[in-house]
Amino acid sequence: MPQPSSAVLPYLAVAHRSFATEGPMALRVEALARAVGKNKSSFYHHFGDLEGFTEQLLRYHDTRFAEAIDAEAAAINVAELTQALLDHQEEILFSRQCMLHLDRPELRACLERNVERSIPRLLPLWAKLVGLPERTTLAEGVLRLSLENFFLQLTPDTLNDAWLSNYLSKLHTLVGQLQRSGPVDARRDVAQ
Repeated sequence: MPQPSSAVLPYLAVAHRSFATEGPMALRVEALARAVGKNKSSFYHHFGDLEGFTEQLLRYHDTRFAEAIDAEAAAINVAELTQALLDHQEEILFSRQCMLHLDRPELRACLERNVERSIPRLLPLWAKLVGLPERTTLAEGVLRLSLENFFLQLTPDTLNDAWLSNYLSKLHTLVGQLQRSGPVDARRDVAQ
């Protein structure tokens, strides 16, 4: 995606930061224009309407999320992954807002697009971290479920080193317990 022009970048940066904490309610034309020191007509001149702006904001997020995934995929251990996540809190919290507002088709599409792009990049490290380096199909399934759970549990207050390390540790422990317990027969377990 080409870089946004210097005229629209302030709008996108402010909206991205606000959306990450407030969700779709942060996307109010008057508030955005005021935050960048412009009037509403400037907003409409650059974006046409809020729908056009939202499309550009989601593309802007795609670019920022890709950068976050690059950093996460470069990690070689839990400490480096945790640091990469902390370095990209805004992108993660923006994605969390998309997860919380799946009823909005454009937000659902943005989240799905970014998750699908991130899975192959994160899978090698993820498989190693949860103890499934030789079972990538299972590791991918755990990663997909964990991402959904991660975004639902995450808050701006819990996005810190201690919570992230604990979350990853719990997943590793859970996978280990599942591997030791052997095959699971869901029908038998439900009947009991």
